[in-house]
Amino acid sequence: MRRHFYYNGTILPIRIETSDRPSHQLVSRMLRTILTEVLGYVDVQLDGGYNDLNASQILHRLSR
Repeated sequence: MRRHFYYNGTILPIRIETSDRPSHQLVSRMLRTILTEVLGYVDVQLDGGYNDLNASQILHRLSR
């Protein structure tokens, strides 16, 4: 079953933000695998390379 993430009637990608830490990358990839292979979501994206833990900046990046 192919699933999509909807918000206000619009299909949006699921974006998973990850840092350059190997442990964070591993967990992010595991979550992407669960979302795509087990739950059937399409268009799950990894956004990588961030090391900033500022919550306001993270929310701003994810809401683009």
